[in-house]
Amino acid sequence: MEVRPVDGTDDLSGTTPAFCVDGMLGRLAKWLRILGYDAEFPCSDPSPERIFITMRKSGVRPPASVRRVPPGHVWKPGGILLSADIRLTSHETLHQLRQIFDEAGIRPDPCRFLSRCVVCNVTVRCVTIDRVIDRIPKGVLEITEEFTECPRCGRVYWEGTHPIRIRTRLKEAGLDLE
Repeated sequence: MEVRPVDGTDDLSGTTPAFCVDGMLGRLAKWLRILGYDAEFPCSDPSPERIFITMRKSGVRPPASVRRVPPGHVWKPGGILLSADIRLTSHETLHQLRQIFDEAGIRPDPCRFLSRCVVCNVTVRCVTIDRVIDRIPKGVLEITEEFTECPRCGRVYWEGTHPIRIRTRLKEAGLDLE
């Protein structure tokens, strides 16, 4: 199991784009978080530091905070300019992920996989068995002894069958983590 220890900050690299996901795209926000990306949700008025993702049709004016920056761009720490928003063309989540990665110029990073809480969107931290033993099903210790925990909500994560199925679905969609 690949789990990155976290130093208490909420950003693993400092250079990876953060996303602001429109309120009707909750499943997509969860998948972005599974892949380790900061995905604010729901988001109806994105900050200029985040890439806004929506299913809205062209011609719909973006929120005021996006209009403050040059048209078609958003300021990113480090002076990088990225597309101000991504207007999704598919209703299928894995196709949406492919479009986002293509338009944002990023690829799935295996080091980021399962590094964020899918509920709170904060970076999880490695914890000892003693800290979580009373919060995991009895059979889990037969599978793994490595756990992460969300510092905000206390949700516990471990490598079980879900990550295997997630990797398989991603690979089938051309978004291989290897």
